[in-house]
Amino acid sequence: ADMAVAENDATAQKSLTETELMGISKLEGVLNREELDSKAKQITEFGIDSDYVLNEVNYYLNTDTDEVFAYLTYYKRVVPSEDSDDRNVSYSYKRLTLDAKSGDIVSLSTSYGGGDYSKIERDRDALQKKAEAFLQKYFNQHFVKTDLYEDTGYAIPYPELYYRYYPSESYVFSQKENGYFFPTNSLHISVNAETGTIDSFYKNWNENVVFDSANGIISNDTACAAYAKAHE
Repeated sequence: ADMAVAENDATAQKSLTETELMGISKLEGVLNREELDSKAKQITEFGIDSDYVLNEVNYYLNTDTDEVFAYLTYYKRVVPSEDSDDRNVSYSYKRLTLDAKSGDIVSLSTSYGGGDYSKIERDRDALQKKAEAFLQKYFNQHFVKTDLYEDTGYAIPYPELYYRYYPSESYVFSQKENGYFFPTNSLHISVNAETGTIDSFYKNWNENVVFDSANGIISNDTACAAYAKAHE
């Protein structure tokens, strides 16, 4: 029986192309479903409790970097409380991307099937501290280079609807060098105002950026004055 299995394996190997064989070799050492589930639940800040069910696990090989990622999808059945006007059962989902070999977090998103979150108290300062604690714990080498970045050009178009359907507050921490922001390198995170758990996270970061000296850069007021002087 062992010889038959070995022969079948050898036949299967011969039927694969060189590219397919190379791809298989790069998947060696990836964590299995149970190990990935354990890694995800160890990040307690995500709030993936026993009510969440792991539905899907998919692997992705980045052929440019040879990195292997695992995509995990969890769902939770949400039953309305007795005093709720909405009697429909809904589902919330958490979708994670992990390094398939180390189990390190790459990104997270959360979606909600329904509910009215407009009455939740939203203490942005307190929630920001939770966001900072998470980033300091898991991404401190990047976080120490950042500061809270508030883009005055961005605004929620329909805040009433947003606060009704989304229970989270969002923050962006961008790299700050020589007193200036570099928003391309940023950590994006949102915190659930009701539970205090992390609802979303992703990182945009290029490690190879080199910054010139800030010596000689004119101030904002000087720049505005020069612009105004150039126009009637």
